[in-house]
Order: sequence, then structure tokens, then C-alpha cells
Amino acid sequence: MQQSLPDVVLMDLVMPGMNGIEATRAVKQISPGTQVIVLTSFYEDEDIFPALRAGAISYTLKDIRSGDLAEIIRKAARGNRCSMLA
Repeated sequence: MQQSLPDVVLMDLVMPGMNGIEATRAVKQISPGTQVIVLTSFYEDEDIFPALRAGAISYTLKDIRSGDLAEIIRKAARGNRCSMLA
């Protein structure tokens, strides 16, 4: 059986069972080439920096416009950082 791994994951920080920082670490351990974008409603440094240290390539807020989110996803798929927080 062949396993498919995603190129990009949109990760929330608040989830039941495992938070997004722990989940990001797990994704990067299983699939180092998968790019993780944190998509959340939190804008605090204490949320942003741990997520990036865990392996997220980008961080953006949930109220982002769909076109901007699509651009972040495309850039992450190419391995480029791009965050939009405003």
C-alpha cells in the first residue's frame, strides 16, 4: 500500500486532544517535506514563535481573504515563507 503525504497542511492551534504546535511537530517528524501553515485567530507572540519553532513555514489569521490564503499556500508549496497578519 502506498501512502500519500500532503505538500501543505493548514494547521489550527486549538484542537481537541493535541494542540497545533504539537501537531506541527508530529507532521514535520513524519513528513519533513510537508509545509505547515498555521491558520488561527491568535495574534500573540507566544503563539506565533512556538509554532514557527515547531516547523511551521507560515502563520496567518483566520480572517484572511481567500485570495491571500491561496497565495500563501502556493508560496508554502514552493518552500517560501509568507505570513499575513493584518
